[in-house]
Amino acid sequence: MSTSIPFPKVEAGKFKYKAVVYTNYGTPLTYQEVAFDLPDPTDPTKFVKDDEILIKVKAASINPVDLILHQFTLKFIKRGQLKGFGGDVSGDVLQVGSAIKDYKVGDRIVADILDLVGPNGSFGEYAVINMKTYTLLSKIPDGMTYQQAAALPIVSGTSFCLLEDSGIDLKGKNVLILGGGSSVGTSGIMFAKYFFGAKNVIATCSPRSSEKTLKAGADKVVDYSKGAKHEFDEVVSIVKEIGKFDFILDTIRDTVFLNDLNKVLKTAKEGGKYSVVAGSASLNYEKVSVLDFLPSRALLKNAVGYKLGLCKYNVATESLHKNENWGPAIKKLFEEGHFNANIDSVFTVDELDKNIKKVASGASKGKVVCSFE
Repeated sequence: MSTSIPFPKVEAGKFKYKAVVYTNYGTPLTYQEVAFDLPDPTDPTKFVKDDEILIKVKAASINPVDLILHQFTLKFIKRGQLKGFGGDVSGDVLQVGSAIKDYKVGDRIVADILDLVGPNGSFGEYAVINMKTYTLLSKIPDGMTYQQAAALPIVSGTSFCLLEDSGIDLKGKNVLILGGGSSVGTSGIMFAKYFFGAKNVIATCSPRSSEKTLKAGADKVVDYSKGAKHEFDEVVSIVKEIGKFDFILDTIRDTVFLNDLNKVLKTAKEGGKYSVVAGSASLNYEKVSVLDFLPSRALLKNAVGYKLGLCKYNVATESLHKNENWGPAIKKLFEEGHFNANIDSVFTVDELDKNIKKVASGASKGKVVCSFE
């Protein structure tokens, strides 16, 4: 580790640094000094507990879930306490607890440390990673920048978890990615094609995303901007060529196929599955409504029907969870030249507000990353 990297300042038994925080949905995000208790007030050189890692943050990225948490944090939730913003983070390890065996000072690491209403976020000069509560954690592959790494955890972790959790051996199989131009979608394409070995990866996307979707590894793309009928008919015509899909990864809560799964998806008995990424159906995060998160009638009918044994198709809404296989998968594909971060732009923390609006409105064409270097 470079000795030029300073530790947080210490005052009166607390260590302090600047970070983006808020109190509740009615308060703005502010970049200000925050204070954390030292594990041992008598030792001003120790910043972490035995199962924690302190990192100097190099980059963090904005995710819709960050905006959702801010908007849904009511005034009575940990009233008056500051909440940290963000979960995706990359940086250098400055200090490790005594129980940490897999990481050492100087390691470049990437993680998802999202804490629902906790004080420790990814948008700050430093971050503390608790080994019990992180979702994703891995060393950054050689050759990958901090900005590229920070763009990966939540989006690529989500697609990886849903593909792995399918329980299907996807090698040589057919996979359909709905919303292939999204960050979850493009990472899902790369994992499906190059890590899980799918034979045919078909993706739906808009014309502006078709090039990057094909570059990610999709064998064919379908333009969903031409309407539901065009999207449905095009996918069905592809099915006639390659056969029904073994797995459908729906990153955008698309309802086009849910009433006619018999035409595109193998039954559960045949090994088929349809996984929907949990989130807002409107994909508009400027003003989030609880109603946006309610399942569509078609989704509810299929999901509940399957659980009750009344539906032949395995349909489920799923989300990111702790996964130790994600990091090695990223490393493998990156070293093979099959994985790229889907970055729209890089900004500095003083430009946070306008970049949050960019993500919230859906104007970004990939991940929006904040550099702290």
